[in-house]
Amino acid sequence: MSKIKIIFPTAYFCSWNGGTKLIKMCIESILYFDKKKSFKYIILVPDKNLISVVKRIYFIIKNFINGLFKLKLIYIEWPYYNGAKEIRKSFSDRKNVEILGVDFRDEEKYVNNYDVNFLSMHLSSKGKKIGYIFDFQHKYLKKFFSKKQQKDRNIFFNKIVKNNKLIIVNSHQAKNDVFKFIRRKTNIFVLPFLPFLDFNLSDIKKKIIKGKYFIICNQFWSHKNFETAIHAFEYLKDLDLKLVITGQLINKNLSYYYSIKKLINKNGLQKKILLLNNLNKTDQLSLINHSLGLVQPSLFEGGPGGFSVYEAISLNKPVIVSDIKVNKEIKYKKLIYFKSKSYNDLSVKLRKAYNKKFKIITKKKLIKYSNSNKFLFGKFLYNLILSNYYKL
Repeated sequence: MSKIKIIFPTAYFCSWNGGTKLIKMCIESILYFDKKKSFKYIILVPDKNLISVVKRIYFIIKNFINGLFKLKLIYIEWPYYNGAKEIRKSFSDRKNVEILGVDFRDEEKYVNNYDVNFLSMHLSSKGKKIGYIFDFQHKYLKKFFSKKQQKDRNIFFNKIVKNNKLIIVNSHQAKNDVFKFIRRKTNIFVLPFLPFLDFNLSDIKKKIIKGKYFIICNQFWSHKNFETAIHAFEYLKDLDLKLVITGQLINKNLSYYYSIKKLINKNGLQKKILLLNNLNKTDQLSLINHSLGLVQPSLFEGGPGGFSVYEAISLNKPVIVSDIKVNKEIKYKKLIYFKSKSYNDLSVKLRKAYNKKFKIITKKKLIKYSNSNKFLFGKFLYNLILSNYYKL
């Protein structure tokens, strides 16, 4: 029997850090579980082709010129570049894996030539596809979306459900929301909460920032709610403690980024809060690894804690998260909840985490735990594909 060929169109996921993390976790775990190489893997990456190179150069120059008109020197990388680079680096030397550099507009002509289109965002009904829906944030936080954006997302999600017999989501909340907001019969599977290391521990650098600090790793979107953490640090000035905020900066979230910077300056917290952006993945992981813990003040996430929480847990770091519904799906011993939007409660919980002596595990145990989770995650996806192959 010939191998089932699975194609991963990654362009959509390469445009944001969480998407890159998700697609990497899926590919990495299936490869880890599929020891017998039962599947053939084809990854479509938005790079290494003329159209993508031209788009990247045009994007960088356009934003640089726009910055000059505002009397600011702004270098913003093409949103797809770092994700594409990370995926290619992770899988270019893997056996049984083929990587094709394509422009995302041309993905359609590739996906129909293979057996299974995994995490499909294509809206045609052709081929065997396993679809993906990220979240219904626009239904809960409407003030962050224009009416057109809300309408477009509704149409987009309806088409995904209509054209895919099987849908994957990141949380039980997202699954319930599909049934709540889209009245179509479909099969929905929730990815298991099994954080693991999808990077090499040897790549992590020595301590980059001196002293003790907590860290937030989010994109600079309003719903990430950095304000609560900033106000919480007004109550922690007596501690020898910093807050490091990192995030992906693109032209769509520049205004929010500058509003956060302004809030930090207004409250005189420039020496307590470090605002960083567009770090490479290794630097970000190094910052998480040497922190006291990760803070997630977000008002909404598609999956439990978001993928920065996954990374912190995979490194066995404490996590302090808002008590929103989806975060209640996190299963972890070093977990502390705080009341969403309450900077007073967050300051209390941060002080508690600062003073608490968390148990440190050995590198050997960390890797063993990670490999167990990776195996189970890969087994889930492998069996999902295999058991539904003839039904798609």
